[in-house]
Amino acid sequence: MKKIVLLLLLLGSVRPAAAAAEAAEDAPAKPVVVVDLIDADAATRLALVCLQGIVNRGAKSPELYCVHTPEDRAWFRRVYAGRGFVAEEQTPAAALARFADRVKGEILYDPAQPGSINLATTLAGLEDALPSTTHDEARRTLEDLRGKFKSHTEAFRWAMEKLLPRCSREKVALLADTQMALRDYMVAEKLLVVGLDPEVPAEAERLPELFRGCPAGVQLFWGERVGPPAETRKLLADPNGRSVPALSRAENVRLIPGANVGNLSFHARVPAYMPLRQLKRLAQHNPVKYVTFLFSGDGNLDFAFGRMRALWDDDARGHLPLGWELHPALSELAPAILSAYYADAWWAGADQFVQAPTGAGYLPPTDPKALSTFAAETAKAARAADLTLLSAVAPEAPDAAKHWAALLQSPVPSGLLALGAAAPPARAAGRPLIGETVRVADVEKAVQAITEAAARQKFILAVVDAARMTPTQVAEVATRLGRDYLIAPPHLFMDLLAEHLVLENTEPRLATAKLTGVTYSPAKPGPEDPIVVKAKVTDTPLDLRVVYSINGSPEFTEPMLLEGGEYRATIPPLLRGGSLKFRVRLADLMLVPRTQHSDACVLTIKAADTDDDTLSDVQERIWGLDPKRADSDGDGLNDANDPAPLAPLTRPEGLVGPMIAAIATTPRTPPAAGKPMAVQALVFDPAGVESVSVKVTAAGRDLGGGAMKEVGQSQVYRYPLPTLIAGQELTLTLTARNKDGKTSEETLQLPVTAGVRITKPTVADPERPPIVTARTAIEATVSGKVAWARFLINGHEVAKLTEEPFRYVWDPLNYAPNTHEIAVEVYNEKDELIDGDIIFLRTTKKRR
Repeated sequence: MKKIVLLLLLLGSVRPAAAAAEAAEDAPAKPVVVVDLIDADAATRLALVCLQGIVNRGAKSPELYCVHTPEDRAWFRRVYAGRGFVAEEQTPAAALARFADRVKGEILYDPAQPGSINLATTLAGLEDALPSTTHDEARRTLEDLRGKFKSHTEAFRWAMEKLLPRCSREKVALLADTQMALRDYMVAEKLLVVGLDPEVPAEAERLPELFRGCPAGVQLFWGERVGPPAETRKLLADPNGRSVPALSRAENVRLIPGANVGNLSFHARVPAYMPLRQLKRLAQHNPVKYVTFLFSGDGNLDFAFGRMRALWDDDARGHLPLGWELHPALSELAPAILSAYYADAWWAGADQFVQAPTGAGYLPPTDPKALSTFAAETAKAARAADLTLLSAVAPEAPDAAKHWAALLQSPVPSGLLALGAAAPPARAAGRPLIGETVRVADVEKAVQAITEAAARQKFILAVVDAARMTPTQVAEVATRLGRDYLIAPPHLFMDLLAEHLVLENTEPRLATAKLTGVTYSPAKPGPEDPIVVKAKVTDTPLDLRVVYSINGSPEFTEPMLLEGGEYRATIPPLLRGGSLKFRVRLADLMLVPRTQHSDACVLTIKAADTDDDTLSDVQERIWGLDPKRADSDGDGLNDANDPAPLAPLTRPEGLVGPMIAAIATTPRTPPAAGKPMAVQALVFDPAGVESVSVKVTAAGRDLGGGAMKEVGQSQVYRYPLPTLIAGQELTLTLTARNKDGKTSEETLQLPVTAGVRITKPTVADPERPPIVTARTAIEATVSGKVAWARFLINGHEVAKLTEEPFRYVWDPLNYAPNTHEIAVEVYNEKDELIDGDIIFLRTTKKRR
């Protein structure tokens, strides 16, 4: 993952799923009739969406797809065309003829009559019939609604008496006559559709009657969209309380706003093709301000299908850590659409997802008993798509605290983002909570607001107005903030906040929690198997989590939750082969933070890689690639390195030899003085690469050079550098030749920064840390000028020094028997991190 992210930063936009429009060779063809309704009249649209619900409900695989907007067509190409679904474009009339045998009759309605369209939709689902304004001799009339009702209230009473008892009562819909897209799902699920207007007192009075005719916690699909949290709070403050959000909250209804989404009868019947799990980086603290940017759809279901899709294709997305709200109902309503987002997020490694407001429904209920059930449903939704971080619309101030605590009462939610509330960072039910610090709707104002907020608090939640801002504009904000700010994705941001709050607010205590055992299953996991890790602990720790890395990647983490009397966490499926290394970390607080680690466990995951491109066949299936070709699009760049593996890369004009990209020094860029460094680059060509060489100079001196060697079959070439001196400018000139004899050249200049190495104690083999039984001096040697250094034990600062020698005496007797991380970091005058070094030491049981 680390390599992929580096290459993406230099190669361009990140859209593997968008390019996956070619059907996999071995996928069975599933024909789908696609009907364009963008220019169709209302009667035709109603007939087709009702037909769609009937057809897709009764089919083994969905067969009818309607195009209401350009986004509908884009989603079909993006998700379904590469997974066996073959589009057959047909006119509305042809589609009606094609599926005529699925229809049992007609429902006659009058579009000018109150309630007629919604009643016709409901009856279409119950009777497998088509709504029609005129009689068709070829069909039997099952119900004639024309001239039957004079008002919406009359139509509603008839629906409650005659239709609701026959409908599924777990869900209902509130739609205006003009809102057509959602109706296919209503028909497929046999749901009641009503059109009461809460602004009309006589109709608003009937809504509670509808809700009370359904089970507690019924889902209400509402065709209208909600606005920002500030608007919702105004509605809740209205003494009449007739708004849909206010009524749903009072009546314990799970409101789903912005629900006029098309093709849900299709989306809901195509399973997820990607594990709905997120990779969460392990928190590492820095002396900076932390900012997380969260793109908010204000809790509307349609955000994921429309505006978010456009923002997702922005060129800056995937290169900057960003958070995105996803509605929890999507795991049921559109699992394949959700898969597309998760697959892209895994590929780029920069995006994370948050559960949209406010969990199981837009607003939590007012009844305390109902609130407990609501919280349990929210936790269930969080598990389904790994949306364990919740965003919430803050209710009135007196109720906010109890609602937040109730939402976090389950062990599943990892934290809460209170939108529209100026809540300072705090802990609720032992979990981190932060209110909306800044609303981002303009670049200039956002930079100013974040800067001002940073003077008050270290952690800043920046909620992005998705209607006004793009990832490119957010990237501009981040750039202008500078290096004093760390931009973190939301899960990492909240983990950092949680540790900060513990250190700031938890009183030291007798640390008695100890790790006594760790188990995992299955014993031999495959690439698609989640790995369950269980830990035995003698007491309740402040924090317990599994920490893991994949093939030497940066460390990821999952919190271990106490369930059924045992602590457990699930590592997501790797999707690829290689080495999985994990350990359990226990954190507690005595006079100083104390951390214990279990012994590291290393598992070898075996996965087929037919084309030897380092992507497993499982990954290639997920991203719609060709598992038999290392370079699916034939541009010379292997799929594992290609940000758009099905869209050939455009070569720069005039380039005749290999393309040389992603030149960097490793293990860090810019290079550090006084420690082993190497230069590496991605080099590729459709004709194949014959050779790559490098020439190295610094401060006018020739430091030599030579042939760069390919690392395995990765297309990454590497060359070890001589020891560098801080303050000099390093010049690297790379020359590559392809198998046709054509050459190309690229040059990179980098400053050499100060470097630090832990020189004592000596660790000969990092995989076998030495055992330390007595007080031990940790000494660090610095090459170049630094302002100060700090020592960290297991991620917690234990010493800060401003003068050399940089030395700290560590007493292992104060730490539990385990493996401990010893780190040194050096900073410049601006308190910017320059370099660091890490070793691991082991402690044993104390002798009596």
